[in-house]
Amino acid sequence: MLRTQPTVSASYASDGGHIAYGGGTFEIGTNEALILEVTPPECHFWNIHLGDYWGQSLDYTYRQTSLNGHQAVLDYDGVFRAVVAHRDPGVANWLDTAGNASLGASAAGGSRRLSICRRRPCVR
Repeated sequence: MLRTQPTVSASYASDGGHIAYGGGTFEIGTNEALILEVTPPECHFWNIHLGDYWGQSLDYTYRQTSLNGHQAVLDYDGVFRAVVAHRDPGVANWLDTAGNASLGASAAGGSRRLSICRRRPCVR
């Protein structure tokens, strides 16, 4: 958890001064998919987005490279699972690599820990 410095007032975005960030970098092959799993935090807004090798935003105008808590589809257990792949696997929460093999994923929101894990072969 990142505690903002100085602490944000308790009335700011109703977060009490607590904002959590998480993320990591990964490489993804042509026929691979990365599964991102996040238990959504109890907060008004959370999001996850992809960036390139240098951390720059991908083409979010024409590609689905980010999702937030209002757009995301949660699984039966309340966990958000996104599939990062070069091709649309035909499931909810697909995040498009925009042709990049080296990527970063960042997530923000609330005060719970955000975890990113597991790589699986891409199955179509």
